[in-house]
Amino acid sequence: PAEDRAKIWAAIDAGDHDAEIAMILLYTGMRPSELLLIEKANVDLNARIMIGGLKTEAGQNRHIPIHKCILPFIQRLMETDGEYLIMRYDKGKPQEMKYNRFLVYHWDPLMEQLGMDYTPHYGRHTCATMLREAKVEEDIRKLIIGHKNQDITDRYTHHPDSMLIEAMDSVPGR
Repeated sequence: PAEDRAKIWAAIDAGDHDAEIAMILLYTGMRPSELLLIEKANVDLNARIMIGGLKTEAGQNRHIPIHKCILPFIQRLMETDGEYLIMRYDKGKPQEMKYNRFLVYHWDPLMEQLGMDYTPHYGRHTCATMLREAKVEEDIRKLIIGHKNQDITDRYTHHPDSMLIEAMDSVPGR
């Protein structure tokens, strides 16, 4: 709900970087495990596209648009050390962030602080809902989220990255 997104924005305003990660999940529709595996080499800030994804053929190596409201968070993460967008640091050395660690040390404390009870997967549901509410065509929604499109005509249709970005930006930001 919008009031819960407002709480996350307030945490961001207070300097909470974990809230920024939550907002990235909400505005990309990525599975948490997908976000944790995004390599910086697969992020194009100028084009506002990340390439990543897991699980299904439709979800793998998809072009994920970066909504203008989360672009500053992605930019900040690109300036950190390490190969992945989201890293953990052990004795100052960047290490891959595993899902369980993310959950225990980042997500769960954020939810407790905000008085919410969502799983990180909530971002996918929220993103899909926001895209539908913005009246983004179903085939574009499926491309962004990484779901298989059953319509053969839609599978033959080409969707340039600019179309994905335009669709994502039609979702209200802040």
